[in-house]
Amino acid sequence: MKIKIFLFLPFFFLSMLSIGQITDDYWYRLDDNGANFKQITDTFDMHIANEYPDSIPFSVRPNINEYERFVYFWKSRLGINNGQTSYEPYKDAIINALNAPYCVTGDPSNWELVGPVSYSLQSLGLVRQVLHDPDNSGSYLLASDFGGIWKNQQTGNSWVNVTDNLRSPGLAISELIRDPNNHYHLLASTSSGLHSAGHKGGYGIGIIESFDNGNTWTVMQGLQVQNVKAVIKVLFDPSDNTGNTIFALTATKIFKSTNLGQTWFNFQPPALGQHEMFFDMEIANNGIIFVSTKHLYTAGAHAYRLVNGNWEDLSQNNSLTSFKYASFTKPHQSKVFISCTKEDPHETHIYKSLNNGNTWADIKIFYSGGNKPKSSIRYSPQSNIIYFSTVKLKYFKDDGTYTTHSLDANHSDIRDLDFMGIDAQGYEHLIIATDGGITRTIINKNDLSHGQVENLNGNYLPICEFVGFGIAHSSPEFIVAGAMHNQSFKYQNGSWYNFSGGDGGDCEVNWDAPSNYYFMTQGCQYSNDKPLYCSSLFIGKEYELNPDNPYIIYFGSAESVLGIYNETTNDDPEIKDVPSEIEKVGAIGVNTNNEIFIADFTMADNNTPNRFVKSTDGGDH
Repeated sequence: MKIKIFLFLPFFFLSMLSIGQITDDYWYRLDDNGANFKQITDTFDMHIANEYPDSIPFSVRPNINEYERFVYFWKSRLGINNGQTSYEPYKDAIINALNAPYCVTGDPSNWELVGPVSYSLQSLGLVRQVLHDPDNSGSYLLASDFGGIWKNQQTGNSWVNVTDNLRSPGLAISELIRDPNNHYHLLASTSSGLHSAGHKGGYGIGIIESFDNGNTWTVMQGLQVQNVKAVIKVLFDPSDNTGNTIFALTATKIFKSTNLGQTWFNFQPPALGQHEMFFDMEIANNGIIFVSTKHLYTAGAHAYRLVNGNWEDLSQNNSLTSFKYASFTKPHQSKVFISCTKEDPHETHIYKSLNNGNTWADIKIFYSGGNKPKSSIRYSPQSNIIYFSTVKLKYFKDDGTYTTHSLDANHSDIRDLDFMGIDAQGYEHLIIATDGGITRTIINKNDLSHGQVENLNGNYLPICEFVGFGIAHSSPEFIVAGAMHNQSFKYQNGSWYNFSGGDGGDCEVNWDAPSNYYFMTQGCQYSNDKPLYCSSLFIGKEYELNPDNPYIIYFGSAESVLGIYNETTNDDPEIKDVPSEIEKVGAIGVNTNNEIFIADFTMADNNTPNRFVKSTDGGDH
């Protein structure tokens, strides 16, 4: 290991000279400079190895988790762009497929959905947006971060994908809205915050729209998708009585259309500083526009409002200074709230203005402990309740006391909610998007008690991003699978079970004894319930069974070692060093001659040799 660190030291010091002090947010540079994917990830990996040589602290882990998920997603989607390893070719290929689809008549194969299905817990994939049908209280749309838009069916609490016709694999939706003048007309902005550094729009296909209440979708042609791939937010202008004005927010620009998206023009935004991007946007009924930013590294973000054609920096207000990113509520009769996440990402302040942002009062502080808050905020004028999204849904009345209540249901990481109205008994009906599905509940507008949480995940909601799976070679059917963000599952005796929390990973099943299976969670490999090995990197490590003896399992790690575990001896795994050219053990292969093949997990370039190696003596050399 010392040799490997020594080999990288020249590169590390050169990087330090060129970028200054490296911090835990350094990997966000992938947003600004995706063409240098390998250089940035190599430098950041070296920073983490030097900064946390023994273990990564719990307070730092959420940020590192996001980095590892990001790298794992893109590592199989990288290409060469002007001689550099980059994810830009993949983005371009998505757009090209829109104009020249590979399967013009559809996919002739006949795939059957295996699962997980009919699962009661919130573990079926990340939901980014939810939207109810005002004309039908039992009809919903959800937008995922991996699998497009889904609409529920009226029978059996099942769902169907309504964007597969766009042929955009892994389509991510950032905002889903309904035309206030035509309930059958819907708009969705496309981009992924989870597949991009710093939650900037990673990739997308511009704006898509539906004219039949979400049953079918097409790409809005007026916005040139070749130049505007990732759109963070789309919204109607409530001050336009014609209902024809739409705004689109991207990471660096604002676009405006006055003819329902047929044509667009650049709308002059407030100036962005270095490493700063747009984060949120809202419009008041009188036409005042609010825009917030996010700073990648420091508490240098801003909040602006546009009044009479002039952008005013609300951050100059003493109350709103020093935050990393901020979100607004939709203004209502001059009342607007803003949540500002501070330099410490576990601390978020909520401010209130009663005069469309002239002055602000700091009314609430949330501390999230070891978990980074989502900093999403909603205000319901009907109930006078403010809802704030953290790991759990927090809410309080705008009554001067601001007593916090919490919906501690069996779901986590709230990403969106939609108000469905208040019934005759005074309960506000909500649908909620989480990191694991969609639920419906009610909140009493008077005492803020909540009713039962109803699971709306349905029978068919395959929106997980699975990392790997193992399957038995004999009957009865037995499957073990691990999904990023959404835990690990096994299929046995005709039913699915969730058996491990956290991020899942690759899995294998012993083909001679299917009750023996191997999986990983958050950096640790397991044989059934027995821990085998833990390391600092948890995404991307692979398992491989010996082709002659399924009781011998091989696994890789971030520490450039190969693990070999013999189930029959029940001893600790043998840990083998791999050649110094292998930075992290990725794919593993073993043939019937017991020759072991290893490929590097990290991204290669044209100047990096020996990223694929072979051992003929059981991994010793």
